[in-house]
Amino acid sequence: DPRHGQCIRIHAGTDQVDGTLDMGRRASAAGGDGSITAIARLARPIAAAIGDPFVLRRPSPGETLAGGRILDPLPPRGASRRRVDAATLGRLAGASWGSGDQLDALVGLHGALPAVRAAALALGTGGRRPVATAGVVLALDVVGALEAAAPALVAAAGSASIAELRAGLVAESRRRVTLDRSAAAAVADAIVERLVASGRLVRDGDRILPEGSRTGPSAALLAAMDRLAASLAAPAPPSLREAATAAGCPPEGIRALEAAGRIVRVEDDLAWEAASLQRYEDQALRMATAAPLSPAAFRDATGTSRRYALAILEHMDRRALLRRTPAGHVPGPRAPVVVRSQTG
Repeated sequence: DPRHGQCIRIHAGTDQVDGTLDMGRRASAAGGDGSITAIARLARPIAAAIGDPFVLRRPSPGETLAGGRILDPLPPRGASRRRVDAATLGRLAGASWGSGDQLDALVGLHGALPAVRAAALALGTGGRRPVATAGVVLALDVVGALEAAAPALVAAAGSASIAELRAGLVAESRRRVTLDRSAAAAVADAIVERLVASGRLVRDGDRILPEGSRTGPSAALLAAMDRLAASLAAPAPPSLREAATAAGCPPEGIRALEAAGRIVRVEDDLAWEAASLQRYEDQALRMATAAPLSPAAFRDATGTSRRYALAILEHMDRRALLRRTPAGHVPGPRAPVVVRSQTG
């Protein structure tokens, strides 16, 4: 009978190669029909596929030891070897050849299989195409463990950046199954995306929050944003830096105001509240439509200084609402048509 550590020669197709038998706890299981599983550790690779027949012989003398079929030409290695036991080997050995059960058993044995390998097996056997997560087919227990680990990692810290959560899930997945780091990171991102979509995690910018968390600016930040917007609703607003400091509005509040269209930055350190700026721009367009508009005329009409009048006119020039000419500013190619009402 074959035994652990025995030198063997395997004959598969037209090829033959020497090796040894691994019949240890992570490699061997006995079937009820007298069959037994083992790992043949060969001196060199051979071309083999699931289901291929083989014959085992002694190298010398040339005595036949056993025959069988290949269950898995690339057996689990690394962390996935911890999943191998008599039960998982028995499920694989007992599955019908070419069935979906056989593919499920193989995924269960490894815990994670490259999707291309699983799909090739499914195509070759006529079985169903497996569902992949970021290019990897994961066993259900691995998916469940990662989907439980992500909320736990977030809850333990109160929140986590996407990078921090990815690192935690990469470590968890590589502890359970054999995955290279890039594949584990792709799986982690897919798991987080799925949990966010289902509401089990909440994404707020680049941070991940526990289920049910409120996102968006805090009440204090909203109040500071309102103060800043109000201070910029003036013909001659203070510099944006000074206004933000006085309002107690941090940079994220400024960014939120700009993203929402509540303030418009015309220079690096100069902004207006959007509705106020729109009124000045409408006034400039009306004046430029009637006659070429000089900065001095616009300054006098708005009751501000030349600096602010020029800033608004140049901002409109850049957006092609106005066009600068030697005679003054005139409507540009993107200027809206100004309709004059006539009575009489």
